[in-house]
Amino acid sequence: MAIVGYARVARASEQNLLQQVKVLDAAGAQRIFTDNGVSGAIMQRPQLLACLDHLQPGDVLTVWKLDRLGRNTRQILEVIEALRERHVGFRSLTENLDTTGPAGAAMLAIMAAVQHPATPTPDGAPQAAPQTRHAPRAQTTP
Repeated sequence: MAIVGYARVARASEQNLLQQVKVLDAAGAQRIFTDNGVSGAIMQRPQLLACLDHLQPGDVLTVWKLDRLGRNTRQILEVIEALRERHVGFRSLTENLDTTGPAGAAMLAIMAAVQHPATPTPDGAPQAAPQTRHAPRAQTTP
């Protein structure tokens, strides 16, 4: 098993890549992949792709913060699910999320449920949230 780190900053002038690398190193990362000046909205990040390609079953991909992996919950969950299918664990140090244990797996299930809360109708369209009705205001007499 290897702990493999991934760090990313979108703007080097405003974010500190070295801080992330130090934290990942302290967490035991044997190898750290870094993307510098690359937005989290772009999933085709050169070092993220190299990192994902490098991971082997039993490895654990570790990030300093969950948003280093992706810009939105859907992206993050897709990457983590792909890792799970390859028998690769995932850890986010800031959020204390670790999919190698039952608590981390449960947290991911909750994240996935929150991401897709709408119940589809029989035709497959998402059902609208129920409308609430407010009680009529009492009329006051002068």
